[in-house]
Amino acid sequence: MDIMGVISSQQGAGNYLTGNFENNLVESMSMMFLLNQINYQQISQLRRGLELQALLLAIDNISTADIKKLDEINSKLEHETEENNVILDKKLHYNIAIASNNTLIVDILQALSELIDQFIVDLRREILSSNDSKLQLKEAHTEMIKSLINRDKNLAYEAINKHFGIIDEKLQLNSDKLININLKK
Repeated sequence: MDIMGVISSQQGAGNYLTGNFENNLVESMSMMFLLNQINYQQISQLRRGLELQALLLAIDNISTADIKKLDEINSKLEHETEENNVILDKKLHYNIAIASNNTLIVDILQALSELIDQFIVDLRREILSSNDSKLQLKEAHTEMIKSLINRDKNLAYEAINKHFGIIDEKLQLNSDKLININLKK
């Protein structure tokens, strides 16, 4: 028996803290999504707010080594396959969240990322496979990294808005396809 993904109870063995908060979030949000209580736009809006806060906190907390790691990931995004680009994109955002030093932001963003992978993985691939979108995302990622290097919170706002502007545009263009995917689940 699991209690909210945090406590695991096994007959004859007792209760154990599992610390599996992220899985509980994924399961709860997946159920809400399947019951049409949340939609793609709401997921994107939540991600935008959390990604912005993570970037703003990272500006105050990030190390030079972490910035270098982000820059390396961003450089690889130009030269990789679509499949690897999806992985690298997630890794870039995850490392920014880690640099925020806020565990709750990291856990929620990870849960949202998994939810996106479950329900709109094709949209993520489409965004990263379109040359125009890929270039725009590259620019947004580069601006995020510049905001960290320069400790520039205004540039952070601009970069996040550019990034999610691209995502929101693709969500809008693909809303009919996404509704059909949701109805099939």
